[in-house]
Amino acid sequence: MPNEMITNTTVLTLDSDTVLETAQSKADLIWHEIQNAYRTRKILTGMLGGIERTETGSLIAIIE
Repeated sequence: MPNEMITNTTVLTLDSDTVLETAQSKADLIWHEIQNAYRTRKILTGMLGGIERTETGSLIAIIE
């Protein structure tokens, strides 16, 4: 069941101004940052997690 998405989940917060951040919203924000960096040619930094070869033979770096 780890691959199932949980829906209709109730979240109780103690602060009414708290913004709920879900795993999906965090992933969307990260992808948006990557796309903006590519479009504006901004250099991103991070820890090198590995190097992989794609099906077409290109090398890509996995950054964590």
